[in-house]
Amino acid sequence: MANHFVLLLSALSVLSALANGSIFTPAINAKKVSHVSHAVMQGTNPNDVKGLAALQSQFSLLQSWTGDPCLGLITWLWIQCTSDPTTPRVTSLDLGSYGLVGSLPDFSSMDALQTIDFSYNLLNGPVPDFLGTLPNLQELNLANNDFQGKLPASILKNNNLTIVVSGNTNLCASDNSCQTTNTNNKPNSTPQTPSYSSTSNNGSSSKLPAILGASISIFLVFWVIVGIVAILHHKRKSAAVAILGAGSINGTPQGAAMNAQMTDHKGEAVANEQVMMDQQGHENENRNAC
Repeated sequence: MANHFVLLLSALSVLSALANGSIFTPAINAKKVSHVSHAVMQGTNPNDVKGLAALQSQFSLLQSWTGDPCLGLITWLWIQCTSDPTTPRVTSLDLGSYGLVGSLPDFSSMDALQTIDFSYNLLNGPVPDFLGTLPNLQELNLANNDFQGKLPASILKNNNLTIVVSGNTNLCASDNSCQTTNTNNKPNSTPQTPSYSSTSNNGSSSKLPAILGASISIFLVFWVIVGIVAILHHKRKSAAVAILGAGSINGTPQGAAMNAQMTDHKGEAVANEQVMMDQQGHENENRNAC
């Protein structure tokens, strides 16, 4: 097989030289051909290539990276590889804030991964179970996405794994920490109300009767005070009217008219008395004349 490959390369070299107008055939020995054959066999581990292909197929934003992931001329900025010059492995996926939208595909073949960062994207759906089974994974950052449901048991029970899932409002880290429930995964479940909201409502309800009682008491006291002030004002007004009435009788035109009327009555009495005295005087004169 190696001999056939050497002959094929030799033939191609000759044809290339003839096409370029050269009359000299290139000197190719077995050592050089063997070196070329070895270089062709170099490249990123096929398991990693398979997983990266799944990610590129799911997220079109990643398809602009081409060539060999670890040894190609174009550097793939979102991965890190080992320094193996022949068959390097991908050890890190750095896809935080890449604008990825959708669910995660299956890239479980990338079993050399040590760090995975999918934070600050728009990823949704359940967290894949295989993430907890990657043998070398140490850090998993899924923060600030829209993952739903519960974290797989393979992740929760992995004591060698550090995981960050904050910012996923529909994701339950455990049975005790579930605040909301994914209705797509569990149709019969009912979203749970956060405990702080329930406590706040109960506190407001318990304080309502006390607030109403205090308001009614203040209202009644206010109107009692208003009534007392009104009564005192009325009494003072009545006393003032009485005083003004007495003063009017003695010193006002009404009082003068009454005094005049009393004077007239006295005058009439005096006049009547004078008439009676005159009559007695006439009677006495008549008697003396007789």
